[in-house]
Amino acid sequence: MTDGWIRVLVEAIHSSPTQSVLYLAGGASQALGWLMSVPGASNTILEAVVPYSRVSMTQLLSKTPTQFTSQQTVEELSLRAYNRALKLSTKPGFPVLGVGFTGSLASLDPKRGDHRFYLSTRTSDRLWVSKVTLSKGLRTREQEDKVSSQLLVKRMVIPPTKKYLKDEDLGSKNALKAWSFEDVQMDWCNTRVKVMTDISEAGNLSKQIMYNNQREFVGRLTFLGSIAEPFREYFRFE
Repeated sequence: MTDGWIRVLVEAIHSSPTQSVLYLAGGASQALGWLMSVPGASNTILEAVVPYSRVSMTQLLSKTPTQFTSQQTVEELSLRAYNRALKLSTKPGFPVLGVGFTGSLASLDPKRGDHRFYLSTRTSDRLWVSKVTLSKGLRTREQEDKVSSQLLVKRMVIPPTKKYLKDEDLGSKNALKAWSFEDVQMDWCNTRVKVMTDISEAGNLSKQIMYNNQREFVGRLTFLGSIAEPFREYFRFE
């Protein structure tokens, strides 16, 4: 298993009633290993598909994307994953999550464009979309994959509600730690993270996450409530 904070998040994911379907292409492959290596995955992960080739992606989306690594494509992936989760769920009435990922990371041949990835998660009432641009030449492919995997696992943590939690669960140390992220140290490869959040006027969620060059946690993620309209986050690693 990898870093302790990742295991804490994965345990929180598996203790949640939410069941998920993941469609990942071009990165975040380590996240699948982390999710599957902790007991409880069979109760949480309904399906994980890697539509890596153009043909596979085209068949999954029932069309050829204008651009494979794009916001539109990742939103369509998360929607398809969400609808698939609804069909596969073994817990009628419980929440499901669709996760979409598409990336253009470091490869054998140098890329002309940015090293970037898009991540989208979709529930019954909210859409999250993140675009991350990575500095070229700063990391290996494995390191870029790890960064994308870390964000994916973090994004899968759903804030608990009393509707689905037992009384004893509300006092769970791991759950509270995972939901608040107040004491979790993140590993961004010694990189300063600047976070800018664009929230629709209808939204009421506030978040601030900052880490210094020593990888020390200096910010906090706080959930103030759910939102009805989509909001998007844009990250740049420098």
